[in-house]
Amino acid sequence: MKSFVQIVQIPSADTNFQPSILMHCNNKRYLFGAGEAIQRTCIGRKIKTRKIRDVFLTFGSRGVWEGFGGFPGLFLTMADQNPLISDITIHGPRNTMYLMLTLRHFIYRPNIKIKINEFRSEKDLFVDENVTITPVISLPRNNELVNKSREIGFCDKKRSYEEYMKDIHYGFEFIQEMVFYSNDGKVKISCFEDIQKALLSNSDNIKSKISQKDSLKMINIDRNVHNALETTPFPISVTYICEGHTQPGKFNPIAAKTLGVTPGPQFGRLCKGESIVLDNGSVVHPYQVLEKPRPGFIFIIVDCPDKNYVDSLVKKDIWNDYYKSGTKKVQLMIHMVNEDVLNDPGYINWMHQFSENVQHIISCPSLCPDSITHEKVALQQLKLNKLSDNHFPLPQCMAFESEKKGINIKNLLITGIKPLQKFALDPNPSFIENEVLFPIDLKSPENFRGLDVFLSLAKKANEDILRDQEKFIARSNIPGSNVKVITLGTGSALPSHYRNVSSTVIRIPGHGSVILDAGEGTLGQLSRQFGSDLDSFLKDLKWIYISHLHADHHLGTIRILKQWNKANCENDKVIYVSAPWKYFCFLQEYSNIEDFGWERVRTISNGDICEDFTLKKTLSDSRMNPTNLNDLLRDLSLSSFSTVNAIHCPWSFSMQFTHLDGWKVSYSGDTRPNENFVKLGMNSTLLIHEATLDDDKLEEAIKKKHSTTSEAIDIGKRMNASFTLLTHFSQRYPKIPNFIMNDNNSENRLGIAFDGMQIEFSDFWKLSYYSNALKTLYEWNNELMTEHLTYPPLSLIDDVINTINTLLYKAVGAIEQYMKHLPPSMISEKEINEGVQQVETFLENAIDRNFDAFELYALRNIFMVPENIRGWIKLRHQMSEQDFEKIKSEISLLKNKISMAYKVLHTLENEDLLNQSILQQLRDFTKKLAFLSDISKEHEVKPLPETVEFLVNQTLTLQSLLSSLQTLALTYDKKPLSLSERILYIEKSILTQLPIYSNDNSDTVNLTDARSLLYRLSQLE
Repeated sequence: MKSFVQIVQIPSADTNFQPSILMHCNNKRYLFGAGEAIQRTCIGRKIKTRKIRDVFLTFGSRGVWEGFGGFPGLFLTMADQNPLISDITIHGPRNTMYLMLTLRHFIYRPNIKIKINEFRSEKDLFVDENVTITPVISLPRNNELVNKSREIGFCDKKRSYEEYMKDIHYGFEFIQEMVFYSNDGKVKISCFEDIQKALLSNSDNIKSKISQKDSLKMINIDRNVHNALETTPFPISVTYICEGHTQPGKFNPIAAKTLGVTPGPQFGRLCKGESIVLDNGSVVHPYQVLEKPRPGFIFIIVDCPDKNYVDSLVKKDIWNDYYKSGTKKVQLMIHMVNEDVLNDPGYINWMHQFSENVQHIISCPSLCPDSITHEKVALQQLKLNKLSDNHFPLPQCMAFESEKKGINIKNLLITGIKPLQKFALDPNPSFIENEVLFPIDLKSPENFRGLDVFLSLAKKANEDILRDQEKFIARSNIPGSNVKVITLGTGSALPSHYRNVSSTVIRIPGHGSVILDAGEGTLGQLSRQFGSDLDSFLKDLKWIYISHLHADHHLGTIRILKQWNKANCENDKVIYVSAPWKYFCFLQEYSNIEDFGWERVRTISNGDICEDFTLKKTLSDSRMNPTNLNDLLRDLSLSSFSTVNAIHCPWSFSMQFTHLDGWKVSYSGDTRPNENFVKLGMNSTLLIHEATLDDDKLEEAIKKKHSTTSEAIDIGKRMNASFTLLTHFSQRYPKIPNFIMNDNNSENRLGIAFDGMQIEFSDFWKLSYYSNALKTLYEWNNELMTEHLTYPPLSLIDDVINTINTLLYKAVGAIEQYMKHLPPSMISEKEINEGVQQVETFLENAIDRNFDAFELYALRNIFMVPENIRGWIKLRHQMSEQDFEKIKSEISLLKNKISMAYKVLHTLENEDLLNQSILQQLRDFTKKLAFLSDISKEHEVKPLPETVEFLVNQTLTLQSLLSSLQTLALTYDKKPLSLSERILYIEKSILTQLPIYSNDNSDTVNLTDARSLLYRLSQLE
């Protein structure tokens, strides 16, 4: 069995102070320490996690989350991507079980059983087919937490640990009962599984699944969990002694044949340690054909967080067997310590008790170079920095004065810890030097080899920005122009080389800072952004907003709160956390095992300010202090903060907050396009919207309840947002989403988020100028093939390796199933398991060994069009010379048509102006005739009857009629009339048509007689 130890990640600004160490055996992997960012580190360094079955934790003064924060995300990924995994065991000191139970609020993967093994003493050995691991428990001297625990009996010899656990079903069965079963352990609470599934999947409605009776059971479960494992922070440190089993001696077939043994089953029996009888009656014993057994390897992972642990650690009697005078020989010791421990005489003396041949690896944060863990994203940032030093700043590295001193311990084989450092445990213990990962040199000109076109376009982009800045001066003076957006994590689901999981910072100068979601590794991202100014940022941080309970949006919160509490230890500030109410249950429970400053956290439930945007509706039954919202608004100078339900999982929200200066930020979280969110965020200054999937993945987006890029862009338009920033991209688009190739940004109102990008509101318009350079940067080497295939070639290569691995595991599984159907007399189950694991490991190594070469060959020879023949390559849609001339002719014709259309349009516009002028003149003339519509109601004057109109047109007839009525007209009592302007006008019009003569036969019209006549005519009607 070839086994080795590998350093996965070392202490650095973007990881943790505690390293993560992986022990490789043929059939299994053992992980020691699982701090934040371990999953991303494994992805970036191609370290496979599929075979991890046991995780070993140590807490100590560094805190619980420091060595555990990466496990939840790692576990979820293992469960989702490796269906063959059936269980995983977590080993650790006291509070390990309680720690795992706090995760029930947001982790549910029923396909993998989680087993818990809490160490009670050095007698609690872990033994499997590969190793025996002994935990050595250390406690700090004069620690108030230890003293407090002694007072309640946890450490008192008079009260055993068994007494503490007497009411607890130890291990996984206990967790199953407490979480999934009722108190009698028999009746399964089906609703709880429904609740968990709905919470952590994308179920539409959880309320319909919970009856009142079941909801009470759920509450009782939570109380039982809390009461049964009620605890306090306890800084136990665990050192692990790892011993491989003694290996049987190597079989000597030549010696066996010399003794007359026939190859075949007799060889196998001798290898198993059985004596055999030959046909001639002679007996052959195993020692005659086997070499001497080989002692197993021994290495020790020492956890001594500070000098207060030294006495408890070094004075253990268990070390006597491992000293140079003992019977067991140690090959390797990995020391997780701080500088005070290395200067402690007691600890140095203890190190000298071991053999001088022991290799010592020192992991001390202040002595480790702050090397960048995620090298690829740093190289990407280096290139983006050529676009703008302000918008894409280089990652900062912390510098320690003690780092220059090195490690000065004489007469010992000592080396500092290095990433990917490997130490072979057997058969020949030694370092594997060619596996060490050396720090990248960001100043090397080699980083820009082959990027001349990109550098040229980057320069042109900045020249264009300088040229056009006057056009956007108005946008530079908008309210909140100096507010800065920092995108820390822009990927979805799980981290990748180039994109961490969700987190965005809004910095409001003079008022404070806001973090929108805080996925795993967010504190590391902040450290790379601010470097030595991290504490200044944390003192300015006032609010953390969590949109929903999916792990990629909140697993980084604990470390941020802990570091915030440390940075603000000398003041009385508080920090606001707004989240789904269930998240506060987790924080409160977790605070029982680690002090991260929970008493200084002011909670705001997203659901309590949902829909009606006020507290009035939920004030009476709110889970939060109603003054917290008002205090948040006051401390950040906000006029409002409100949420709406997102179209995603239960308890997921979208939000907006508006500043007193008038600017507004809306954040979608994870959601499908949502009309309620459009209304909530109307007229936002900045919309930050998820764009998880490309447009051709609409069906998948609907299924997983995410948005496509075009849908997100459309939300920004409908919301009338001044600027839309897209984020939360699927990790299948490792560097840049495909939609950048489209013309979606004609108004300079759209941008793509990159990890580590910083930009103020006033500079949003500049992002569109970088598009051409970005296209060149990410597509220059296979642009033609991408256009031809309609997808990046690297995606196909990834599909190839994934398919190969899937086929491998199916084939190995089939072999295992076949072997297990054979009679036990032919082969034992142990032999099957060992053999299958060895075959699988051999095939995995063969694939890994050859795949990198295949990837390089494919990209360089299959998916690459050489520069010297690109002019000879024609894609399917490209035209011949004749076709091109025809298209040019058609384009010319279309141009002429467009020109004529413009001329017609111009003529029509002139005609329209003339018509408008005429209409205005008519309107003015109509006003002069307005009196014609004036009908006096006082005299009940009616319009002229139609008969009169007819008479007017029949002049001759009227003349005859007037003659016959002359006598009657003369005898009419002339009665004065009060006539309106309308009547007077009508009279004039009629009199011009009627020849009415006076008695003296003059031409003068007698108006009085005319009026009398008209009156009589009206009476005839």
